Amino acid sequence: MNCEKLGFIQEKIYDIAEDSEAIVEKITKMTVPQQEEQLKNILGPWPNTYTFTKSMAERTLRKRRPQNMPVVLLRPSIISGSIREPYPGWTDTLSAAGGLSIAGATGLLEFVNGDETNLADIIPVDYVSNAIIVSTALLANKPALTVVHSSSSHQNPITWRMYLTFGYPTVEKQPLSMQLAQPDIYFIKNTKLLKALYYWRSKFPAMVIGKVAKIPGIGSPKLASQMGQLQEAYKKLDELYDLFKHFTMNEWIYET
Repeated sequence: MNCEKLGFIQEKIYDIAEDSEAIVEKITKMTVPQQEEQLKNILGPWPNTYTFTKSMAERTLRKRRPQNMPVVLLRPSIISGSIREPYPGWTDTLSAAGGLSIAGATGLLEFVNGDETNLADIIPVDYVSNAIIVSTALLANKPALTVVHSSSSHQNPITWRMYLTFGYPTVEKQPLSMQLAQPDIYFIKNTKLLKALYYWRSKFPAMVIGKVAKIPGIGSPKLASQMGQLQEAYKKLDELYDLFKHFTMNEWIYET
């Protein structure tokens, strides 16, 4: 949350120039093609619809909340697998840090568009769950709107390079069954360079092998199927690049 801003983020709802309900009303009056065509202008400084809609919801809730109603807005940063409960590494989704971690652990992800020295505000999912329970219990009878961050950058910061360094030994000791290559990830700030390296080292070889696999007498249906699956995986990786770019190229410190 507040990822449209940079730097130190306080536990509060920041004001914006236009009323949130007025913004949403404008959007709902558009047709779906108009919304898609104007998406960049609609989002403004927000990197995606997920962060944009959460931000509008917070501001609308602040505006509409009865003054005597206790409300806790708990904002997690980038959620990772659990550290303790129900057991270390548990997750039920490949979104957030899970998608980046799995892609890296398989060896599919070689390059990340970002700065490895930036803070990686990653928080285990069981920390977030516990924070929801505790903050609700503590503030249930407080007739106010309270913002609480569940994040690591303020009290226990790590960089993206540190995050990878901590993860490598586990992957080496217990590699994934679907591992394609030894994990080795490089952070690259230059987007054009990253796209070129990604294409020539990953996507292009897969395309060539995929075509060779279909040549009678040389390829095989099994190889063709495997290359088809690999190309689909690279499409997912493209989506992952777009999703994470804003968060690996920039950094924040969330007050806790």
